[in-house]
Amino acid sequence: MVPQDDKGSRLLSCCLFSTIGRKYDSAEYRPSGFDYLRISLTISIVLFHSIVLCHEQSWQFFLVDTQWKLPLAFLIPSFFALSGFLIASSLERSTIAGFIGLRIIRIVPALAVDTLIKILIVGPLFTVLPLRLYFSTRETWTYLLNIVGKIHYRLPGVFLHNPVPEDLNGQLWTIPWEVACYAIILILAIVGILRSRAWFLTLAVVVPILLLTILTPIYPTLFGPKPQFVAPTNIDLILSFLAGVAIYKYREYIPHSPVIAAFAVIGYAIMTNTQYASVLTSPFVAYITIWLGVTNYRRIFLIRSGDYTYGIYIYHSMLQQVIVSLGILTWYVVFGMSLVLVIALAAMSWSLVEKPALSLRKYVAKRAPQRDAALNRVLTGLGSGDGAPPIQRSTLESGA
Repeated sequence: MVPQDDKGSRLLSCCLFSTIGRKYDSAEYRPSGFDYLRISLTISIVLFHSIVLCHEQSWQFFLVDTQWKLPLAFLIPSFFALSGFLIASSLERSTIAGFIGLRIIRIVPALAVDTLIKILIVGPLFTVLPLRLYFSTRETWTYLLNIVGKIHYRLPGVFLHNPVPEDLNGQLWTIPWEVACYAIILILAIVGILRSRAWFLTLAVVVPILLLTILTPIYPTLFGPKPQFVAPTNIDLILSFLAGVAIYKYREYIPHSPVIAAFAVIGYAIMTNTQYASVLTSPFVAYITIWLGVTNYRRIFLIRSGDYTYGIYIYHSMLQQVIVSLGILTWYVVFGMSLVLVIALAAMSWSLVEKPALSLRKYVAKRAPQRDAALNRVLTGLGSGDGAPPIQRSTLESGA
């Protein structure tokens, strides 16, 4: 029998020392919780879009009046909070040049193949225009700008008679904002704010206050209340990303607690129904996301075999529109068919495009120190240090 005092001491020790940082470090920076969270969020988005694309966008407004409002409003901001945490971790263990190179090889190759498939295969098969006119239309070739993050959503005459017409990839609206978040964190690193916990926390607190107190009177429609519309605002995404970064910076001091997670869920539910949900929900979304992410359950085959989430995300809407164009308008049939097809397509994308592209990261990491040495010296001089480790070169995880 363990003495009662020893049991109490162990319980107290567990409560005091079970932190986000300890959970993350114990999994060697690759907890499976983030993998499960990514795939769950992605499949939830596939489900949501299967309903919307079958029944027009009016269903998006109908859904926010149901019990599904809270989880739907959580999906995209949670992705950004997850990204903020992992990107902060990757940047801390990489050079600036290496980080930029790795972001490019993670995002651009798969997006380029997706764009070419839509222009050269899906477009010609499903356009109502003659092929000569399709290929001579300026709109067809400006679609190539998707490769560099300037997102276009339509090709001429494609899916013209679907319930949501001419929409090949509405979900890609988040990519420019993801790139914007990368730019923000790089700027914060260059000026030294990212290396200082105190400066970064000040920024993370001051920016929402400024948004609420200064911009709201000037732009009264800036913040869209969640009860009226489920889509997150751009402010949602950026603040959720920064909240994820903040949790990473203070990970050693933030408890990994189911009690705090439960209060975060309650706080999120309450704040989602306020006018300023775009600002006030971000800390709750970030904590719930990271609390789930740093768990480390055993990986199933789907998780072990590769990171299919990016492929599922960029291809699913196109496949759903193809299925709908064939006259299938039952949302759960569209969901089931598109999920099977998109997982297969995402697996091909991972094996043939994304994984080979990520194999180039050893060359990016090898050349980065020479290109980045001067910039790192600047960072060393600008950062206050406050216990933050210096930026070191390392290989980034594929899913970060």
